[in-house]
Amino acid sequence: MLRSLVGSEMCIRDRYELREQQFAHQLKTKDLEQQLSDAKFNHQSEISKQEGHKLEAYQKELETRLLTEKELRAQLVVYNEKFETFQETLSKSNEVFGTFKKEMDKMSKTIKKQDKENAELRKKSQKCDLEIVTLFQERDHYKKEFEKSQSQLTSLQSLCKTLQDERKKHLASAKAQAGGEENIAAQPVD
Repeated sequence: MLRSLVGSEMCIRDRYELREQQFAHQLKTKDLEQQLSDAKFNHQSEISKQEGHKLEAYQKELETRLLTEKELRAQLVVYNEKFETFQETLSKSNEVFGTFKKEMDKMSKTIKKQDKENAELRKKSQKCDLEIVTLFQERDHYKKEFEKSQSQLTSLQSLCKTLQDERKKHLASAKAQAGGEENIAAQPVD
């Protein structure tokens, strides 16, 4: 009877040690998963910061280009006013006609140049708009990934806590069983 009790106690102790090893392995696995999640989160946060900086730079560049376009348009209005004044002067005097023609050619070149610059600015503006839209989409994508990572992190933390609570219960149960078996072994055998 004593041998069977000693044998069963060794069996229980072996099972307990095996279970402890399993819990330690699971806890180590969860720690590694937590570290991986933290690394992914940090990486995504860094990418999000970089994209935010790019977005700010694009917005500043867009504002600068819009201001330049506004100034060019104001210059265009000024040139148009000068052109109209020049036409009035031409109708009053035939002597100024040669000068007017030269000024007209000069204005045409300037207008073509400004139209070309405006077209280029529009293209650049459209490109910036597309890049901003792309950046917003990427930001939303990274935001969703971040939220997903946060959710996974919360789930993993909850799972770790649950496993730790179960481990504590099992340890308490094992101690209680070990204490009960010692009491049985201490009683005299009839």
